[in-house]
Amino acid sequence: MDEIRIWNTALSAPEVRDWMNRKITPNHPTFSNLVSYYNFDEKNVLLTYEVKGAKTGMLVNGPQYITSGAPIGDASVHNIANPLVPATLTLPTGENFSALQGAGTALGLYVYLVKDPPEIQTGILGLGSNDHYFGVKKVEMPSGTTASYTATYNYTGNTVVSPATEPTLQLFKRDNNSVTTWTNSGASLNTTANTLIVAGQNTEYILGSSGFGLPVTLLSFQAQKINTTTAKLTWQTATEVNNKGFEVQRSFDGNYFTAIQFVNGAGNANEIKDYSSTDVPGRTGRVFYRLKQVDLDGNSKLSNIVSVLFEMSGMVKVYPNPAQRQITIEGVEPYNRIQLVDAMGKLIKDRENKGQYQLQINLEGVRNGMYLLRLMNEKEVQTVKLIIAN
Repeated sequence: MDEIRIWNTALSAPEVRDWMNRKITPNHPTFSNLVSYYNFDEKNVLLTYEVKGAKTGMLVNGPQYITSGAPIGDASVHNIANPLVPATLTLPTGENFSALQGAGTALGLYVYLVKDPPEIQTGILGLGSNDHYFGVKKVEMPSGTTASYTATYNYTGNTVVSPATEPTLQLFKRDNNSVTTWTNSGASLNTTANTLIVAGQNTEYILGSSGFGLPVTLLSFQAQKINTTTAKLTWQTATEVNNKGFEVQRSFDGNYFTAIQFVNGAGNANEIKDYSSTDVPGRTGRVFYRLKQVDLDGNSKLSNIVSVLFEMSGMVKVYPNPAQRQITIEGVEPYNRIQLVDAMGKLIKDRENKGQYQLQINLEGVRNGMYLLRLMNEKEVQTVKLIIAN
């Protein structure tokens, strides 16, 4: 499962077809009917946060996060209506990527664009500051022969290409996002037409080169809430060439970013380097972060965007309620003691909390009835009604 999209209206066939390989944005024709949207990018085995709003989802029954191979990008096109013409996705820069069906039978092809550098870059030579890649998905007939296609990448307008590097351009590929190593696709380079052409299958492609270096290879960038007010950002690099450092940027809307810190880089390195930064945004809601990597010569590039959800202070969640054998309490980090008392004020449970955000309380042997949960610290006491009904 890669995404959950919950609507309060039925979507038309064209709406499903046009958006099945791209992230949902306000540009969707029925965006106002989108009730909830989760993409499970948190890498947290318990909680997932809604993309559209601020709802928090709880994952149960021992979920396991794995890297998704789903073909989903930030933009996509298809040729389902006419599979005999190329599916071509053109960027504002002028570059474009197209796929044209060859042998076999298929209903059509999708071409999608991911506007971030891949988290896994193993095997890519000379990625440089290239910060996007493409994918192709075949929609094959239920029966028939496996379809093939020809992929053409026109790099006109790609700013990482220069006259010096153009003769060394290569197109690297992988089967999907879950594959841990990229390989050279063997694409044919035509410097007159500014194209790289290759026969492919269900594959993702990114531009690289055998002739220019990889200034900084960012292996990962993650954000984690470490308490109710603080986010911790961590990232890793595999190689660094002339790396001045990283400008940490924050946004409250995901669009307008401001610099909040600068972390010095290693300059030149051929081994894995670990970096971290903490931030107290000073407000609740979802907070977005990205890195601006800066070279010694002043060139820079942006990382992918990560986010953290800070819930309102004092917002405690207790579930299930009514309860039976156990309850889970979220948002208890500010409180150092949690007590369960009955309707007569008798103490039933007394639990110490050492900075945990979430904890469970076993209710085995507790009789049915109305109870109060008391959450306490040196400054306040908060109470929550709890019903136990076995």
